[in-house]
Amino acid sequence: MRSSRAPEIRGGSRGPLVIGIALVVVVLIGVAIAFMVGGFGSLSAESEPVDVPEAKSSQPAKVEASPASAGESATNRPISMSVRPNPTATPAPTTAPAAGAPSNVPSASQQAEVAPVMTLEEKQTAAMQLLPEVEFGEVIGEGFGNLKLPGGELVDVWYTFQVDTRNGEITVFMAQFDSDLKSVQSTMIVNNYAYGEDIQRAELSLYYSDGSERILIFDGSDESISLIQHYKLPFGPSMFSAPLRRELVFYGLELADQVGETTVELHLDVSGLSETEEMVFYTKAPVEVSKALAEIGYLVEQIEVQRQG
Repeated sequence: MRSSRAPEIRGGSRGPLVIGIALVVVVLIGVAIAFMVGGFGSLSAESEPVDVPEAKSSQPAKVEASPASAGESATNRPISMSVRPNPTATPAPTTAPAAGAPSNVPSASQQAEVAPVMTLEEKQTAAMQLLPEVEFGEVIGEGFGNLKLPGGELVDVWYTFQVDTRNGEITVFMAQFDSDLKSVQSTMIVNNYAYGEDIQRAELSLYYSDGSERILIFDGSDESISLIQHYKLPFGPSMFSAPLRRELVFYGLELADQVGETTVELHLDVSGLSETEEMVFYTKAPVEVSKALAEIGYLVEQIEVQRQG
């Protein structure tokens, strides 16, 4: 019986060749695995969802796709899908909200302190402390009220109607106050008042913050305007002696036009150190006097309505 032997490879045994081939295969498999892990790692990082702690709210989380960058087609770029957590409270905007949008921030006018409104009794108390002494006869009506001036302004006034029991003449007195009821701005006296008849004479006094005073007299019977202006001057030590100061004071300087319908009388202190100076002005002005008395009559009518009401 003939025994057989396995074929031999020329030049040596097959063992080393098999081992080499196995090593090459292992290396190739390792390289392939490394390439697959490294190549898809960035893609898995983009597509992997963010691990967000579970919110207390039962509202489902929103999913949104980030848009493609400028110049790149959205179909050629992988879309990143990210999960947005529930929104948290943000600070109030420092800029003004858009028109029509509700705002919980109080406006400047709401934040400003509101001045207390005086009651009628408080206004009367404040007014009585400012009033000058007025006595023309027996009081037939007086009180505190409001007037609408010809220019449309509303002002606080105090008025009194008094009658002279000797001749039956009625005098109306009115004082106008500033908005804070801290001073008297002007007063008005109407002589020989009769309800329903035109005003014939009125005297207005205007008081200025520097202490100056102006008196205006409208006389319908004479159709004239008279003005007496007291100028308040600075008062202090004089550089001149007392005799010279007296000589520098000129009273009764008279000026007049050629017709004589307008005259001015000046009382001047040339040194300028007297307490006041004075000017007395007089002129004929029938049209202006008639208009002025008509507007004064409009004010007296309002007072009469409030007195009777």
